[in-house]
Amino acid sequence: MKKNKIRLIVLALLVVLTIVIIILIGNRTRLKGPESIAFNPSNGSFLISNTLGKNILSQDASGKLTVFIDKAFKAPKGITVDLPYLYVADMDILHIIDIPSVKIVSSVKIEGAQNLNDIAIDDKGLIYITDTAANSIFIYDSTRQSQAVLKNDLLIAPNGIVFDAPRKQMLIVCFTDKSPILSLNTETRKLDVFMNTVYNELDGIAIDELGRIYFSSWKERAIFVIPQEQNRYEVFRRDLRSPADIYYHQADSKLMVPQWEKNKVISFPLN
Repeated sequence: MKKNKIRLIVLALLVVLTIVIIILIGNRTRLKGPESIAFNPSNGSFLISNTLGKNILSQDASGKLTVFIDKAFKAPKGITVDLPYLYVADMDILHIIDIPSVKIVSSVKIEGAQNLNDIAIDDKGLIYITDTAANSIFIYDSTRQSQAVLKNDLLIAPNGIVFDAPRKQMLIVCFTDKSPILSLNTETRKLDVFMNTVYNELDGIAIDELGRIYFSSWKERAIFVIPQEQNRYEVFRRDLRSPADIYYHQADSKLMVPQWEKNKVISFPLN
């Protein structure tokens, strides 16, 4: 009788333990504050920075989420891929992750950083990272392991950044009222206003292969597009709560939008 009781208790404990493990695994693969998206061409998946989950998730072609890496992160935001590495902006640290081995090969302390946000790489391999709290753009040279910082009166809570290769410029939007789109010449490092807007709390920015520029606004709950003519902007999509660092994927010609507060990623095909 005693043995049967012990067996039942052990079985019950195993069932509880199994349920706990399933819940924990499920929590690790749930979107919690998705911020940024990058494409991993080595296996055709999308990598998503899961800010509140403190990890990087991988999404396959069917939409299934798995944990890519969940070590040593505080609040990962901007990410970008330049094979074989994934670069992650994480508060005041730039993590460099070897994608094939899924290992952090370097965690670089960015001097003066407070809240690193989005990240982009130019044609020389220099890494540009916006910092919304420090009102700065940090530039890291991984070859020389050197750092530089750009400050300017135009940089008020800089957020989204994307490399415009044909014009050798970084386009930047800021999380502030009536944020202009800024242009940073990657050759001279001169910062100018690319185009004024009347929109507030701009978060993400992306460019498609036709040169159309897309940017997202939390306040307006929308994504806007600047056509090829680049002398006006139009509404691309409305009723989008907390659209973060939008990503353009050329192979499928689609715009991917992480919705930070809704804990989801949605996609829109482009014509």
